[in-house]
Amino acid sequence: DDIEKTWPGVFRGLPTPNFSDVSPSRDKQPKRRSDDLTKLCKAMSPFCARLVFHLRDMGHRIALVFLPGLDQMREVEKAIEAEGYRGRGAPKVYLVHSALEEDTYREALQQAPPDDWRVVLST
Repeated sequence: DDIEKTWPGVFRGLPTPNFSDVSPSRDKQPKRRSDDLTKLCKAMSPFCARLVFHLRDMGHRIALVFLPGLDQMREVEKAIEAEGYRGRGAPKVYLVHSALEEDTYREALQQAPPDDWRVVLST
């Protein structure tokens, strides 16, 4: 709700995720709760991508996004690519995770050129 109040319409056209699936409950087994959280993170990926593009529209060139794990990072990466295919041009996306080789994200840690647009997805 806070994001929608700050940037009205940024999520227009996206389905609203069901947060009640991950509400604390004594009835849920830890495995099921984990599965529900994974589903919610996947459902939130388009929202994250849309917000990244909105920040770019506002003039921000670099976004650092913290996510729970590598699977969620890859989901957001796919969502950013999908949003970029809608004619908006995609940023350079870097995944920073201990399971990945440092060479894959070393550039993300360097000073960005003035016309560079970067999104760093990390845990």
